[in-house]
Amino acid sequence: MLQTLFSRLAMRGAPFTGAHLPNPDHLPHLVEPRARGLIAALEGYGGDVFASCAGHGRMGGVPYWPHFAFLLDPARARVLAERLHDHPALAYRWSLAGHFMPRFGFDLGIALSISDRQKFDLGCVNADLRRLAGAIQAMGAGGERV
Repeated sequence: MLQTLFSRLAMRGAPFTGAHLPNPDHLPHLVEPRARGLIAALEGYGGDVFASCAGHGRMGGVPYWPHFAFLLDPARARVLAERLHDHPALAYRWSLAGHFMPRFGFDLGIALSISDRQKFDLGCVNADLRRLAGAIQAMGAGGERV
C-alpha cells in the first residue's frame, strides 16, 4: 500500500520532504533537509533513526511538531537525556521520551515539549535543530559527556 502511495505521488511530481509521508525505513530521499543534520548526529552517536519531522507548526489547523524517533542503547540514552534537559543554548525545551511501537519495539523520541508548542517559531526551531545536532555530535560515538 505504501509503495503504491509513493508511486502515485512520484508520478504526479509530488516533492518527497519526509514531513508527513510515512517513512518507516527512513529513506534518505524522504528526509527533510532541515532534519538531516540532527539525524546524522543521532546516527553518529549510535542511534538508529527511523522517523522524523523537522516541524512546521500548525498547517491548516493540523499541528506538525518536530519529532525524531530512533533506537538507542539505554546508557547513551541516559546521557542524551541529561544533555537535553534545560540545555542553556536551546530556545525551547526538548524532551526525550520512550514509546512502544509494534514494528520497532521500545524506541525513543526527541520532541518539542508540549508547553513550548504554543510558542512555535520556525526560525527558533531551525536554530535549535542545528544546536541539538552540534551538541550530540560533540558527544561522539563513545557516549562521553561534554
